[in-house]
Amino acid sequence: MGSWPEETHMAWVQNKRIARMSKIDELPQGVRALVHEYGYNVVNAFLNIGVTKPNHIKHLVETVLDEFSPTRGSFSNQGCSTTLNRVETPPPPPISKPQQPE
Repeated sequence: MGSWPEETHMAWVQNKRIARMSKIDELPQGVRALVHEYGYNVVNAFLNIGVTKPNHIKHLVETVLDEFSPTRGSFSNQGCSTTLNRVETPPPPPISKPQQPE
């Protein structure tokens, strides 16, 4: 199967860009700002499942980012602990030195 001529391919790509930008331009201003911040695919996934309020989308995205990127400076409890939380086990017995013959 042959490939498309370069001009045809570029025209197709340009039409896809225009269609995508038209979808973004039709969004409410608050949602467009989130597209700028998080990307169209992320915001569109929320819109597709019915989450349409910008503050709800932002809260959910920030919560996920904070949990998976604890270095973002969040107040997440996950990944930011400075102490090791584990069940304390008793230390191993000391290793005794071999007895010297008398």
